[in-house]
Amino acid sequence: MFNFFRTQPVSPTAITDITARVVQDSRRKPTVSVTVHVGAHSGTFSVPSGASTGEREVVALPAKEAVRAIKRIIAPALIGCSVLDQAAIDDQLHELDGTANFASLGGNAALGVSVAATKAAASVKELETWEYIETLFATPAQAKAPRLFVNLINGGAHADRGSQIQEHQVIPETDNVHEAFRVASAVQRTLRDVLHEEFSDADIGIGDEGGFMVPTQTLEAPFRYLARAAAETEAGCAVSLGSDVAACSFWQGAHYELAGQSLDSAGLTTRLNALLAQFPTLTYVEDPAGEHDTEGFSRFLADNPACTVIGDDLTTTNPKILEQAIAARAISGIIIKPNQIGTVSDTLATMRLAYQHDVRCVVSHRSGETMDDFIADLAYGTKCFGLKAGAPTAKERLAKYQRLLTIAQ
Repeated sequence: MFNFFRTQPVSPTAITDITARVVQDSRRKPTVSVTVHVGAHSGTFSVPSGASTGEREVVALPAKEAVRAIKRIIAPALIGCSVLDQAAIDDQLHELDGTANFASLGGNAALGVSVAATKAAASVKELETWEYIETLFATPAQAKAPRLFVNLINGGAHADRGSQIQEHQVIPETDNVHEAFRVASAVQRTLRDVLHEEFSDADIGIGDEGGFMVPTQTLEAPFRYLARAAAETEAGCAVSLGSDVAACSFWQGAHYELAGQSLDSAGLTTRLNALLAQFPTLTYVEDPAGEHDTEGFSRFLADNPACTVIGDDLTTTNPKILEQAIAARAISGIIIKPNQIGTVSDTLATMRLAYQHDVRCVVSHRSGETMDDFIADLAYGTKCFGLKAGAPTAKERLAKYQRLLTIAQ
């Protein structure tokens, strides 16, 4: 006899459960960890958070509220949906939220589910996460493998001493990931010795992103230490310097306050131009003006066309804002942080637009990181220009480098 009450078979690609919990990030602050289940398959993602954030980033709710939104609103809506339809999952997240910036559900809740679904889909397809991202992205590469942007001296909002400039980086100029990691690690060891010539162990601290905190009195000093360390290291490839100026952090509403000087937009450009003139290998500069100072970005790029001028607070991984920055000739590079925009699909859309306009993409961590290594898969799967993951000795940062090294074997 036919059983009219027999349940329909569950599709092998259907989401069967979504779970979430509160965990701690690298700054011991609460964040969200999400797992998407598809039968015996699953994907888990722990969401990072930033200390220096742009006004136009999506809204992150307190971790407990985000977990509640996942359990009560997102999970019931997505259970039964195909995990292989990333666009539909991310569209549903936007529809459930109903705002332009995930102010209702929280961008941290949305991103947790979106990335966990990507990882679960890769498992269902029996692919590495980077391989699955490669199929989603389907755009010609910017590089064979991403260059490493390694933040070795922390300042600004990431440190409790030293320069107002937030990051002082080395960039080994090679797409051989193993060689780049070897060189960056060697420069870091040399830098430690260089710093100990002037400072005691008590003077030198470790910042939010694992780099050294140094009680320097000038903007130039950290770059001088880095340049010397790079020169004294047997690298085997060119080593460039980079910086996240994070100009928003010293914007005072009507002017910039930097190193004891009150500067307008043109004055800040002049000050940074002098820094580049003093350090010729400083060829990557992020956020040389505030997030609303597009003119300052355009001026700096016009003055320094050989420099990769990178937007972060200006662009917040947002395709509409990126379009405006391209039209204004404000940038030649962009930081990609998925938690600025809230979903995998939106992140990839921004990257596609950047690739179409030869804007270099640098996939980036946040200051409040977890042990999750998804950004390494994202960087390699999209074959973007660079990966920025902090100093390689901090465990949450090292996890990203180790994942990239494994992928690139």
